[in-house]
Amino acid sequence: MNDNNSQPRTSLAETLMAEGVTDKDIRWWQNQNAKEKQKIKDIDATYRLTHIHIYVMDMHLSMDEAFLRTMKDFAFYEEYPPRDGIINKMKRLGLSQSDYPFPYELHARIDAFLTRLAADEASLNNFKKQKSDFSTMDAFIRHKIKSGEI
Repeated sequence: MNDNNSQPRTSLAETLMAEGVTDKDIRWWQNQNAKEKQKIKDIDATYRLTHIHIYVMDMHLSMDEAFLRTMKDFAFYEEYPPRDGIINKMKRLGLSQSDYPFPYELHARIDAFLTRLAADEASLNNFKKQKSDFSTMDAFIRHKIKSGEI
């Protein structure tokens, strides 16, 4: 139990499993050395920050609007469990748990799925149509994980 006895603690393994992480996903992430893990994180951050910068500087969106727009276009990842600051920011922006970042353990599987969806123009158009029904890319991907497509 946690300090206030309101709910039992959940182990990291249980939290990851609830996100759809498999033993294979965990092994993939654990087999990355520190340099490889940091490279993955740096590349993700570069893509996200570049888009946020474009939305703010070129399109004159607020930081919050730019962040939300970027969340529609990219999967977001975070060390698990996510930091309170991340969760609080997402709640403040009106996002729900389905929009929260994924554990890095899912990165390779999600990338493979997204690559398949962008394989040709018909697949890409179908992908864009499907994801438009969701608040963020993460919500769309979570739906696909729960439906067994990822």
